[in-house]
Amino acid sequence: MGAEAGAGPAHVPLDATGGTGTGVASIADAVEEAAGTDAAAGTGTTGTTPTGAPETAAAFDALSEDHAAAALRACCSSPEWVRGVLAGRPYVTAERLFAAADAVLADLDEHRIAAALAGHPRIGDRPVDAESARDQAGVGGADRAVLDALAEGNRAYEQRFGHIYLVCAAGRSGGELLELLRSRLDNDPATEREVVRVELAAINRVRLERLLAELNDADGAQRRPGVGTPVKPESSPTSEAGDPDGSVRGDPDRARETGAPDVPGFGATVSTHVLDAVRGMPAVGVGVALYADGDRIAVASTNGDGRVPGLASGLGPGTYRLVFATGDYFAARGEATFYPEVTVTFAVTGPGHHHVPLLLSPFAFSTYRGS
Repeated sequence: MGAEAGAGPAHVPLDATGGTGTGVASIADAVEEAAGTDAAAGTGTTGTTPTGAPETAAAFDALSEDHAAAALRACCSSPEWVRGVLAGRPYVTAERLFAAADAVLADLDEHRIAAALAGHPRIGDRPVDAESARDQAGVGGADRAVLDALAEGNRAYEQRFGHIYLVCAAGRSGGELLELLRSRLDNDPATEREVVRVELAAINRVRLERLLAELNDADGAQRRPGVGTPVKPESSPTSEAGDPDGSVRGDPDRARETGAPDVPGFGATVSTHVLDAVRGMPAVGVGVALYADGDRIAVASTNGDGRVPGLASGLGPGTYRLVFATGDYFAARGEATFYPEVTVTFAVTGPGHHHVPLLLSPFAFSTYRGS
């Protein structure tokens, strides 16, 4: 990743234009340089690297322009960054995409960096978007003393530097993030601007890796019949055990038997992701069922990352319902909830992947069309 979890960021010198002086003259140069690195390392165009990071960007390249732009906006809120990365497609390999993302970021002036910062919540505040909630999952277990100290440190940081404390929080605890905040208060403004750019690049890299992993999961689900199909139509969302990846695998013909529209050549896929907005972390073990025309066509439970990456595949156009067993989830934690279940109804009007996330608390929920 751009910054190793638990390690301080590298310091990258600013150039005269306010960029990071990477020595890359253009996005094309960055992509070409990454291509050379790929060749030297013998990187292929499919699968994942030995460290688990995606290698291929083919699924991202295949997205429509609107869907690709929406996916990039979830990674970074700078419009110029989104346009720049979008303009570089096709990338073919993940490393070329990552190199282009870094090159575009390096070219942003401080005004545009400020726009990118505006898309991030304070460390320790309750995130309102899915990506920030995942980034700050390690803060969810922090005690009140750490959270209070983070709030105090955020105020001191903003007073000193004029913007939020930005850090790549993935994999870091609340205590680690507090220690980093305090150490960075000793930086002068010029040094801190450098650090912010490095941290922003690291965040973008983490989110792009997630995006590619999700797209690759969805692409694989589309090629594998039977992912997420039901075993017993009458079962409740929590009554069937899922595979370790959160999906239920069965007979590829069972979806048709229980009323799932299956249109040759259409091939829509569905995935979901549940985030516990109170804890700021994935909601693990939430029962999920997918219905079409009153028939249950898939059942699963969220995995250790709060996801069901391949809930259903081979779906045709129509109206579908996702039913989340939220009452069981909160009951297992000894919490009351106003919503014993949450139902999200959505329309499939074209082929491709349909990601339906859920942001959840005991007394509120929200959803949106994901990528």
